[in-house]
Amino acid sequence: MTIPDAYEQTGSFGYRAEARPGAAYPDGVVQTGEAVFPRLSRTVQMSFDYRVVSDEKTDLTGRGGLTAVVSDGLGWSRAIPLGPDRAFRGDATTLTGTLRLDRLRSVVRAFERETGTKATGYAVDITPRVSIEGEVGGSPVSSVLSPSFSMRLDATRLALGSSPTGEPVDLVARRNGGISRGGDASLSLAGVALPVYQARAIGLLGFEIAFGAALLLALPMIMAARRSEAGAIRMRMGGRLVDVAELPTSAPGGCIDLERMSDLARVADRADMPIMVSETATRARYAVVWGGILYRYTTRPVSATPHRGPVPVVARA
Repeated sequence: MTIPDAYEQTGSFGYRAEARPGAAYPDGVVQTGEAVFPRLSRTVQMSFDYRVVSDEKTDLTGRGGLTAVVSDGLGWSRAIPLGPDRAFRGDATTLTGTLRLDRLRSVVRAFERETGTKATGYAVDITPRVSIEGEVGGSPVSSVLSPSFSMRLDATRLALGSSPTGEPVDLVARRNGGISRGGDASLSLAGVALPVYQARAIGLLGFEIAFGAALLLALPMIMAARRSEAGAIRMRMGGRLVDVAELPTSAPGGCIDLERMSDLARVADRADMPIMVSETATRARYAVVWGGILYRYTTRPVSATPHRGPVPVVARA
């Protein structure tokens, strides 16, 4: 039995900044919905209040973080993490991060200086990402909530953007999730009706026999894969890989070569994107494009893999 809306993920975006008291801000505080002027405020505190709501019992763990992505709307973008990711346990957490306006402006000025372009304004998307796993109502769940809240930066201010229809940006994100729940039933086996638990027991016995035979046949291939870095990567994260004929060679924000595959996996997890892979006879290359940046990892050439066979014995007279 499937319960389609067994739980709901919700998240509310907000921000706050300190400013010099005056005509713009008599009390010296900038609240959500108000424009932030870099001349008056150096930093903006971003927040995302996340919660899982369900009538079922929940047992959840999660991880989340905040990122700002500045872009010119014409192909260039740059991701700016607003703080380290944090883990949590339970059905609620608050993600926080600090956007330094001087750093944001310096990224834009460097882009304009290098390219010779100058835009009247830039989009600044604040993107929380929360991933959860655990149980809802005794059923396993795994889900990601990653909305984007649009702001706009021009020569004098940072302010909330608007939707494509011109309406104010919705500051609350929601996503429903379903669970599957089993029930008592019977199955027919060779014309005889059996309770599910008995049919499962018979099925498990057959499965164990078939699995043992398949394991003996597949063992040589498994051992060969373990000796190859690319094979080990495919065994560990095959479902996250997408084979392509050719990887991209550049991105608007540049390229970053990573030292470990685990680093690229973390980038893909944070971007909620698959990992592209292109393999040759001697090595494999992996890539993820996120925030206008090309992240890459390349395995060592097969010929460079250390010999792991038996050490030869040299006879001496």
